[in-house]
Amino acid sequence: MIKLFESVKHTSKYAEARPTTPGSVAERIISFMSKSKALEGSRYAKMVDVGCGNGQSTSIFAPYFKSVVGMDTSENQIAFAKKMNNIDHIEYLVGNGESLPFKDAELDLVASGLAVHWMDLDKFFGECRRVLKPGGCILLHGYKDPEVQMVGMEEDEVKRTEEEVERLQRKMHDQCTFNPKVKHVNEGYLEIFDILKSDDKVREDGKIIIERYWTLEELEAYFHSMSGYQTYIEDKKKELMEKYRNIDALEEHDIMKWYIDGVKKVWNVENKKNSEIQLHVTFDVFMILSGIPKN
Repeated sequence: MIKLFESVKHTSKYAEARPTTPGSVAERIISFMSKSKALEGSRYAKMVDVGCGNGQSTSIFAPYFKSVVGMDTSENQIAFAKKMNNIDHIEYLVGNGESLPFKDAELDLVASGLAVHWMDLDKFFGECRRVLKPGGCILLHGYKDPEVQMVGMEEDEVKRTEEEVERLQRKMHDQCTFNPKVKHVNEGYLEIFDILKSDDKVREDGKIIIERYWTLEELEAYFHSMSGYQTYIEDKKKELMEKYRNIDALEEHDIMKWYIDGVKKVWNVENKKNSEIQLHVTFDVFMILSGIPKN
């Protein structure tokens, strides 16, 4: 299993900048589960959120389960999740999806948000088969790159500028150094859906939208939290140190500065501070909902 977002610094960036998962994602899997597994009283018994990070998705499941376990490989992410947790029946522990610390047939749901693509899928699906009760389910979910518009623009201005804004974002993204496994996120887990052997599986893309009103400063913080940008900037520092023995020129080589300056020019707000520029930001949510995987 590939480990990312491990450092204290990146944990903090991730927690501050990433959007939380909407409760409608939990509602959707509960609706899916109800077809094959009736509620045990008012709530299901137990579930795990694998690759929970700092718990940004975990709490949305609390109304539907008596016990919710958030699990991540990063000790720093789990420490942060424990610190922020205020729900008694949620607990957090360090672990990974390729060796789940649960008994056979113990869980009603195995969920994973923006994490399963880092795992060995055969091992993960094998563990799901082992720990899920009869009628148990899997939820794999995430969100794609954001679509961005400046607030207050006329419709003709949006149409005039959106293609160039998308081009700038795409070029910035392409310059970042992402692990090849990130392709699964870009395609909305389409390949993972095909790999998953199940007689009862559904893939949904774009039916749920995450909507945020951010400043350009907050959008920049989101992009800074991406693993590909973190790798890019560290590589750029090494390159400058080898060439100049310092990183004084880092800002002028920073693809993020190029992107921010570019969109401000397109929107004709170059004289405004990033914190003053209001944006409408949306993320398409994708999900795989499935029964127990087959061998």
